[in-house]
Amino acid sequence: MTADALTPSPSTETTIRTNTLAAAVGVAIRSHRAGDRAAMTDLVRIVTPYLYRVAFSCRLSAYAADDVVQSTLESALIHLPSLRDADAGLAWLSVIARREAVRVSREERRMDLIGDRDGFVDSADSADPERIALAHMARDALLCALAKLPERYRALLTLLFFDDQLDYLTIASELAMPVGSIGPTRQRGLKKVRALIEQDREQRTYASCA
Repeated sequence: MTADALTPSPSTETTIRTNTLAAAVGVAIRSHRAGDRAAMTDLVRIVTPYLYRVAFSCRLSAYAADDVVQSTLESALIHLPSLRDADAGLAWLSVIARREAVRVSREERRMDLIGDRDGFVDSADSADPERIALAHMARDALLCALAKLPERYRALLTLLFFDDQLDYLTIASELAMPVGSIGPTRQRGLKKVRALIEQDREQRTYASCA
């Protein structure tokens, strides 16, 4: 048997490293759940290089990769209690990172399109009175709907959409609300907002036809 036959192939080495990393992530998650306060710091240290590799594999810029890694870690911190199998932690983080990479990539493309469009749009078009009026109507309808919401929903949606610097942990602290309740409460609140806006639109249509 030759020495080459005993040397692991690059793909095998990658698999070994990934399995080792997955095991380390599982240990860190279990330690965190057991009350080890340093475990979360260890988890972040362990997975950060891997998350950057995931981000860069999606052909993102360094700035965008920073955004992906940060948002992935924030999401992981928020949703970690819902992860059933600690040993699946690395795969779970990978899914989050790839989803965030898609989001960031779309945002970058959208900003590029806006930049291209702004270079060709006439200044008179950008001040189109009809567009401005429609935007004001949409804003007023949203604010009116928010004002009609119960305080619990209004406070949450206001923090989520009018102060994008706040993370879920801060919002949970501000509202004395469990972090896990933010998502479901947000969805119920948005459903109420849509219903109120639609109700207002129907009333306006009825009044104009009366």
